[in-house]
Amino acid sequence: MIYVNRLLWLITTSVIILLSFYFSFKLKFPQLHLKKIFKSIHTKSQNDVTVLDSLMMSLSSRIGVGSVAGIALAIKYGGMGSIFWIWLITIIISSISYLESYYGNKFKTKTSDGTYIGGPHHYLKKILNRPKLAITYALLIVIAYGIGFITIQTNTVSIVSKISVPIDGNIINVVILLTAIYFLCSNTKKKNGIISKIVPIMTILYLLLGSVIILQDVNRTVVIFKEIFHQAFRPKAIGGGILSSFVIGMQRAIFSTEVSIGTSAIASAMTEANSQNQGSVEILGNYITTFIICTITAFIILSSNYNNYVDVATNGIEMAYFAFEYHFGSIGKLFIWFFIILFAYSTIISGFYYGESALSFITERLSIKKMYKVVVIVFIFISTHINGTMIWSFIDILVAILSLINLYAITKIYQKEHN
Repeated sequence: MIYVNRLLWLITTSVIILLSFYFSFKLKFPQLHLKKIFKSIHTKSQNDVTVLDSLMMSLSSRIGVGSVAGIALAIKYGGMGSIFWIWLITIIISSISYLESYYGNKFKTKTSDGTYIGGPHHYLKKILNRPKLAITYALLIVIAYGIGFITIQTNTVSIVSKISVPIDGNIINVVILLTAIYFLCSNTKKKNGIISKIVPIMTILYLLLGSVIILQDVNRTVVIFKEIFHQAFRPKAIGGGILSSFVIGMQRAIFSTEVSIGTSAIASAMTEANSQNQGSVEILGNYITTFIICTITAFIILSSNYNNYVDVATNGIEMAYFAFEYHFGSIGKLFIWFFIILFAYSTIISGFYYGESALSFITERLSIKKMYKVVVIVFIFISTHINGTMIWSFIDILVAILSLINLYAITKIYQKEHN
């Protein structure tokens, strides 16, 4: 599975980078039109779901535990220089984010209850007349996001909770299960309401906490900033210096922004707003994820004694955990626990929405939708008792396939519209 994973992502990342440059030139670099990007958030919607609601939904899936553990792993394997490449690659690949979000909103479908759903599976069927590929994509979303990503979040919450708070592990698992069930059984409007509250709160609090650490020692922050640039271009042995930092940074930028996967297209379909502005909104989402959440995580870790814990960090969360403890003492454990819970549950809600939306594309049968909820709940229960490594490997493969399908779709549609 490891070798399949690596091969698939080698192909996927190569295609993403090539198409990012292609669409950047064709679309005249929409990711650099900062004034338009920031103004897009004020776009009005013709339905109950605002542009801000759709942004919060897409942010909730991006700002997950990967924004903490993933950045720690980038530092572990790619060094400090990988942070620079995460910044740069995020800007480059945002052209794809713009296009997939534009198509997601433009080719959305109105459901019987008046809400809108969309995404790659919709434009694959509507515009490219590829119903079988559309069904395949929808099924993969149900499995990868509707089940896989949810179980990863609850697994991480369970692990961090057991080492952070003096409560019996079984009680923690029951609480995780019950709260997850509550979120899953809420209707779409309530999910949007929860998301619209959680995401701004956790983003602002994380920004404030990171600012405290950064401003405590400005000289140290300046040194770290300079070292990030220095290590990004350090001409060390090929494979260990620039190349290593670049590859790791590229992978983490793709994972943290979810560019090319198609989830931003699903979130963009929720609102009845201007499609071009919706594309700009999703670029803003990329920048918030990378330049606020991921960057703060990087500085929190890099300003600690993280080198003492690099070898014991198996999934990255340990490095972040000890970094918070380094800066804030014993209360730091509660801080990281609190943020992991917020990040995880926001991702659970969005992940289930993506899965539910994709399932609605496949079938409208209520019995299957109820069965789907039961399956998700069972996996959540199982996730609190197992190691998440195998789940991550399996999801990585599914996400690579999702990306390749979506990249094929947006490229064919673009060529169809401009030929």
